[in-house]
Amino acid sequence: MASCKPLDGEERMMSELNRFQSDQVIVKLQNWAKERASIRTMLLTSTRANPHAIVDPLSDYDIVLVVEDIRPYYQDRNWLDEFGEVLVTYWDPIYQSPETGIEIFGNVVQYSYGLKIDFTLWPISQVQKIAEGKRLPADLDVGYAVLLDKDGVTDRLAPPTYTVYIPAPPTKAIFDKVLGPCQLALLVKGLRNAYPRSHGQPWKQPTQVRALMRTGRRSSKR
Repeated sequence: MASCKPLDGEERMMSELNRFQSDQVIVKLQNWAKERASIRTMLLTSTRANPHAIVDPLSDYDIVLVVEDIRPYYQDRNWLDEFGEVLVTYWDPIYQSPETGIEIFGNVVQYSYGLKIDFTLWPISQVQKIAEGKRLPADLDVGYAVLLDKDGVTDRLAPPTYTVYIPAPPTKAIFDKVLGPCQLALLVKGLRNAYPRSHGQPWKQPTQVRALMRTGRRSSKR
């Protein structure tokens, strides 16, 4: 059986380009970015870049633009009109990336014909810094695809694991601490409904149930 070696940066990008070549929104984004010298790299992230995620026609496009300088894109916002009539937008202020301390920003754009794009703007130094690290930040590890890379800056990026937002099963100790009191409450409620009562007389907790509840409260405080 032939062994499967990992794809290098260029092979991975070509594979991803072939995967999205029928998506007209992505093709339009790619053509637009190719014509702008200041845009060096473009990534698709999140749901549409995750092969395990469920995508529907209303799923938005999460796009990272790696540019020479983010501030012109923040100050002059007319570039959003390239993709249709803008209905409403939300803009983050420029802020420091929690992973690198480098200034970045993002926006959310809803177009009048239903398209929704979440843009994130990074300077080149941001993706270079991420490539130097051992782990991807969550917004890339959830899934990313390289749509454009004029300088090969993504070649050293680790591939996504697609697992960053999948919760790990709780340990038995955590399960018992969190759900133990809930299970007792459900037990008491069930007994209250099933326990035979005299007409007009309130239900009284049996001694054994009260003892169980005291034990549960003590264990939940540990």
